[in-house]
Amino acid sequence: MSQNKLISIKNPIVDAMEMLGVDHDRFLPMFTNWATIAENDIGSYFQYVKKRTVVDIENCTACLPSDCVFLQRALYGDYGCNCEDLFMNVCSNLTTISSADQTNMDTSGFLIVDIAGGGASVWSSIPHVVQNNKIILDKNYNGQKLTIQYLGLETDCDGFVMISQNHVQAIMWNIIWKYYFQKKSINSLEYGKMNDAKAEWTRECAHARAVDGELTESERDKIVTMLHDPYIGRGLALQPTGANNYIW
Repeated sequence: MSQNKLISIKNPIVDAMEMLGVDHDRFLPMFTNWATIAENDIGSYFQYVKKRTVVDIENCTACLPSDCVFLQRALYGDYGCNCEDLFMNVCSNLTTISSADQTNMDTSGFLIVDIAGGGASVWSSIPHVVQNNKIILDKNYNGQKLTIQYLGLETDCDGFVMISQNHVQAIMWNIIWKYYFQKKSINSLEYGKMNDAKAEWTRECAHARAVDGELTESERDKIVTMLHDPYIGRGLALQPTGANNYIW
């Protein structure tokens, strides 16, 4: 049976607050940040969902959504958020597919498409790089827009990230460890609790990763479908520094 049911990241945050006996309102923003970092450290594909949105270009840059994990493709212009058919139509007109391992054509820019007459044809591309969660273009396109397709983190109705249920204990211990670690003064008892929490975080993190690897056939198919789009190929995993990308 799958262990990867998605629940709100608020669960380990509240658990940590109860364990520490701290004020919820005061520590919620800081604990949420720590929990998100801990979730990224554990790593998981189960909470990713395919999304499309329109981003504004300011001078030469366009900021990506904060929940963007894999940038799959971008089209120059505003085609709205319900444009899956357009992405598929454009991509199916290409004769080769780029992947993270191999490419047979220039993938240095975004597609500029003409949708007149009900069709979509590739005109040219705009060279760009992705750095620090921003798309940086080779020229000033201030005031223009990009329509992007990406894999993002699934969130609950309050905007909190959804995590796999088996990550709760690891994230809770990570928060407790960091709570003691960031204190300006710490006594011997708290020092022992800090080390215990760090050891539990290390153990629970490894356990969570192991459970994530116990995939059912349907879960494995979901990950393959999500990361290896037959029209798009693999998306660009966002990194803190610029790298060669594979967005057409």
